[in-house]
Amino acid sequence: ILCKSFGTICLTLCIPRVTPLLRAAAFLINLLLNLLWLPLLLAGILLFWNRLPPLEGGSLVAGCLCGLLAGIPLHELGHACACLAHRGRVFELGVMVQNFLPGAYVLMDIRTVKSRMARVQIYSAGVQMNLLLTGILLLLTIGVPAMSGAFFCAAVINAFLALLNLTFIEGLDGTA
Repeated sequence: ILCKSFGTICLTLCIPRVTPLLRAAAFLINLLLNLLWLPLLLAGILLFWNRLPPLEGGSLVAGCLCGLLAGIPLHELGHACACLAHRGRVFELGVMVQNFLPGAYVLMDIRTVKSRMARVQIYSAGVQMNLLLTGILLLLTIGVPAMSGAFFCAAVINAFLALLNLTFIEGLDGTA
């Protein structure tokens, strides 16, 4: 457990052993993320907007909780995959409480990444992942009407996480 300051505790969950196979998998995931996040987000928004299904079924609270439980770790996984794909170093992934708010983190070193655009993509990969999830969840809202309310809440949570991480709040992606 690493303690940073009062109200902040970091707990390491995974210290990845970087192998060529892991780098190849990270490269493939990062490539798919870069290619698919915008088309799936736009398709989800357009189809949802055109059909506007009734939001019924499932628990809205469960949808919000599942949106957080999927969105936060996948956000950090997006950063880790992008870092590994661009030959950076990932030291650990974990959960934390920062200023008494729960979250997740990835500890990485991108000093070996020479390209400025690659560094930008590493920092934006988490937001891309949340927007990809938003698009997929909006498509599921249309495709699975029995759970449309839960999927819609999870989509809204992931859109909120993406927007929140674009702000200049210390510790989030906008301050990287």
